Amino acid sequence: MALTASASGAAEPGEASRLRVPQGFAIEVYASGVSNARQMALLPSGTLLVGSRDAGVVSAVLPGASVAERRVLTLLAGLEMPTGIAAHEGDLYVADISRIYRVADVEARIAEVARGGPRVRPETLNDRLPADTHHGWRYLRVDEQGRLIVPIGAPCNVCDRDADGYAQIVRMQPDGSQRETLARGVRNSVGFAIEPASGHLWFTDNGRDWLGDDLPSCELNRMTQAGQHFGFPFCHEGAVPDPKYGRGRSCGEFVAPMAKLGPHVAPLGITFWRGDAVVALHGSWNRSRKSAYKVVRVVLDRKPSGSTVQRIEDLVTGWLQGEYAWGRPADVLAIPDGSLLIADDQQGLVYRLFEKR
Repeated sequence: MALTASASGAAEPGEASRLRVPQGFAIEVYASGVSNARQMALLPSGTLLVGSRDAGVVSAVLPGASVAERRVLTLLAGLEMPTGIAAHEGDLYVADISRIYRVADVEARIAEVARGGPRVRPETLNDRLPADTHHGWRYLRVDEQGRLIVPIGAPCNVCDRDADGYAQIVRMQPDGSQRETLARGVRNSVGFAIEPASGHLWFTDNGRDWLGDDLPSCELNRMTQAGQHFGFPFCHEGAVPDPKYGRGRSCGEFVAPMAKLGPHVAPLGITFWRGDAVVALHGSWNRSRKSAYKVVRVVLDRKPSGSTVQRIEDLVTGWLQGEYAWGRPADVLAIPDGSLLIADDQQGLVYRLFEKR
């Protein structure tokens, strides 16, 4: 696909030729016109579901042989910030700030919309989550027992609200019952995945702002048992005490990150792909010079008892041109054909990274 550019230098929607990938791989646009594309979920039929943060919609990308043949439908609309989505046993779950919704038999509902039927009206399962919009958009997973895993971000840049249930990752039944805290001291996680070999939960966490360009680093963490504390607001990046909340505390009290991803890089979605972790770095705002706006591969030393991090390397770059960012990767999803899908919420695109044959 030839590159075209607007007068401002921005890549037009549908462009992949500015992106750089490792030798032996290629990247293409998988779907366009996907409003504010955030978390993704793939159905057995091959239909891709995509949440959004600012657009208030959940989209469905129907399977097809090319980007031109992949029809994009608006499945749900009029929501607040339906960032988190997950498919489980034929149903779609949507996390939207204070509510959890369900669309039962979602394949049938998609088929109705595709035939010209009305958009879906989801069932409300739980309306008791915090309503704060500051770090209130949610990522979502469903475990093998059908329990929902959701983050409850800190409603602030830095504050101690643990007693109120903030800065945590929690697990619960879809109706909100049987809630338990999986991880504490987590400022704002908008991405997590379960490592296949060990069953450990790995998650990204966005570091606090206003400590300068180079502090603190955003984190990649691993939870090995429920109830672990990962430092916020007392300690950042595993070794930096907070100027206010860190007084009288030791960073050694808390679980250190598996990897430092860089200051203000805003890590969002994570997936396990080809044996390693892949993370979407959405890109900085609280920094004098922009950083990230790329997808990285966290190379692991894989062990059944739990992997360790060997190094971090760039996987897809090119969205940042000097100080201009024309796209922002928001989520990553490994799919059965061995390729990797990447959501770009700025351009409303989904890319596919694949190995050349």
